[in-house]
Amino acid sequence: MSCIYCFIKDEYQHKLKTMSRHSTLRFEDDLYKYKENFLESLKNLDSSNLCSCCHGFAKNENIVSFLEEMKTDLQSKIDYIAVVFDEIINIYKTFITCNHEKAYHGMVAFLQKYSTNYTSINAQQLCKPMFRVRRKTGDYDESDIREYFHIPFTKRYLAGNQRYSMTGQPMSYMAESLQIALNEINGTIEEVNIALFFPRYSYFYRNGMYDVSNGFIGNLNALISETYTGSSMPEYDNSYYTFSKNNMKKMIGDYILYQILQYPTKEGTKGVFVQEYVLPQLMMEAIQNKGDWLGLQYQTSKPPMYKVVNEYWRVPNLNYCFIIPYTADTAYNEQYIKKFFYEIYFQKENDIELEKVQQMIEVCFENCRKAQAQKYIMQEYFHYTVCVETYLKEMVRLNTEEYVETKEFQIQKLLLYKFLIHINEIICNPDKYQIIKYSDN
Repeated sequence: MSCIYCFIKDEYQHKLKTMSRHSTLRFEDDLYKYKENFLESLKNLDSSNLCSCCHGFAKNENIVSFLEEMKTDLQSKIDYIAVVFDEIINIYKTFITCNHEKAYHGMVAFLQKYSTNYTSINAQQLCKPMFRVRRKTGDYDESDIREYFHIPFTKRYLAGNQRYSMTGQPMSYMAESLQIALNEINGTIEEVNIALFFPRYSYFYRNGMYDVSNGFIGNLNALISETYTGSSMPEYDNSYYTFSKNNMKKMIGDYILYQILQYPTKEGTKGVFVQEYVLPQLMMEAIQNKGDWLGLQYQTSKPPMYKVVNEYWRVPNLNYCFIIPYTADTAYNEQYIKKFFYEIYFQKENDIELEKVQQMIEVCFENCRKAQAQKYIMQEYFHYTVCVETYLKEMVRLNTEEYVETKEFQIQKLLLYKFLIHINEIICNPDKYQIIKYSDN
């Protein structure tokens, strides 16, 4: 028994994709079967008040009503959904039967016609802790931050075929948490070198990242979580929330594209060419050519196992893929690296108590207030400090008491502490670091 809330979850869609794997090993056949299973499942959904996953909504009729209206609306759009599937599948078929250029223009046309204007994150959302790990191979300088940032332009042959980047194109992949970074390479904390990156708002405030994530479940959970703080659930047919009947056609386009971009690969068909990577790479190319995107954020397919929490809370589950602008004179884009704060973990560094990190957070807040009293514009540094405070609280809340004692958590504390020391030096010396003052005018 499944309801609309079950249906839009990634777990349910992953099962549909797994069921849709075709014996011919052709990706286009998988996609047609996925379309068929998707539409058939949507037609036969149960009522939300009968599904076990919605028992928690029993005392809130507005949530159940919202879900039922959404289900009815999506079921009324079956033909439209089929067209969206066909448009995406045709992009892939154009790639394998015609050429790359026609397929690329097909992707651009799809985004213009079927995608929303909400599929992006701004610089304030982007500027937060990110982690990079590299296996300990002994053939690179672990103290050189460039070794963690991107494959050098002089060694393009090392840039392999990844979901959102093509062979020979250096990109920088970062993770929202150290747990995610380790999961992505199937590594342990003992097997890797680790760096923390923190995008600098003053460099990125005009830019954003394209967001490839489950907008259905993210927006819906945000609305539901608000009801637990005393807010009322809005009507499904409203004109003031992103998640509404008015925007549903565009959100359908984003949702189906997201599910197909994240389609699981088959081990038996992965080689020099990976058929499931065609559409994600065309997507990245469209983003790159648009010019005003830094790259994209996307949900990890290997999320950490958090302890039981309110399922409507958002949990860290993102990766970030930064487009690295080409430079002719240097092996690394040195100027782009400067747009990030960064810290490297060195193996012999001592642990830092959480209390000491929290004290440093308060020091940064206090020094920001002092500088602000002298009319320096300190919002950027307040933001960084809040991000560190929020990250640590989130890691403690989401994980077990045992996790807080692990080396993995200790390293995160230490890197964030070093970052706070770094920014506190800037906060305490605003003139030296050219922080702007408010004008008396």
